[in-house]
This record gives sequence, C-alpha cells and structure tokens, in this order.
Amino acid sequence: METTTHFVKPDDTELISLIAAMYLEEWHIPEQHTIDRLTSMPENGIPFHIVLKVNGIPVCTGGLHHDVGLVRIEPRFEAFGPWVALVYTAPEFRGQGLGAKICTLVENHAQSLGLQTLYLYTATAEKLYARLGWVAGERLIYRELETVVMRKRLQITES
Repeated sequence: METTTHFVKPDDTELISLIAAMYLEEWHIPEQHTIDRLTSMPENGIPFHIVLKVNGIPVCTGGLHHDVGLVRIEPRFEAFGPWVALVYTAPEFRGQGLGAKICTLVENHAQSLGLQTLYLYTATAEKLYARLGWVAGERLIYRELETVVMRKRLQITES
C-alpha cells in the first residue's frame, strides 16, 4: 500500500468535489459549503487541508481551521484554536492507521508554522486522539451528540 500526501490547493476542483461528497455522506455537510471553504483557502498558512492517497486514490483527509461548527454554535470557544477539523477516512480504509497518520501530518505542519497548541472536538474518536497525546477538556452536547473538546501541546523543537 503506497501512501502519498497532498496539500489541497484552491484550484484542486476535482479533488475538492470528491472531499465535499465524502463530507456530505459522513456528516451531512452541504457540498457547496465544503467547496466554498476549500476553494477560499490561502496558498500558505492557516487554514490548510491535507489528503492522503493510497495507490493514487484519495481516502483520508483532515486539516487545520479557525472556522469550525462548534465555534459558530458555542461562541465561548472562539478563544481556542486553531482546530484540527474534518478528519475523515473512507470506510473501507478505516482501522489501518490512516486517521492517525493524517492527524500527525496536520500536527507536524502546524508545528512547522510555529504553533504550540491545537484543539479539536469529537463525538466519535476520543480514544484515537487520546492515543495520539490529546487531552480531554470540556464535555458538552453538540448537535445532539456527547462531544469532547480536546487539546494538544506540540513539542517545541530547538533550531
């Protein structure tokens, strides 16, 4: 299984449409919302979004964003961020470590941008994130699901 990494760029229209279809099916996020979000990203900095491909096929995505659904509904979380968001693995590729790999790629790139702390929220993958060093914080009901906000401090590397 050959995996490659691709940073999504605003002109990756075919790839962005595929990601939008994945998010529609998994989380019922309207496709146009995802398309608008990913085509308006800057070329560098935050937000950024990464795709893992297996044998050339996009199967896993995730990124770092400031504008996440939780913040829109719970404004008290505006003080936190940036947020690891939209981590998705195609169902037939789950359980193979790709979700952990995309998270590590996002964390490493965030660290290269000088970030020291990241946040995320999840209703389904707390155990995965805990294994990756994330610490649980506040618990709340978000979109009718028990959700936990998690934090991770990145390692500071000496130059």
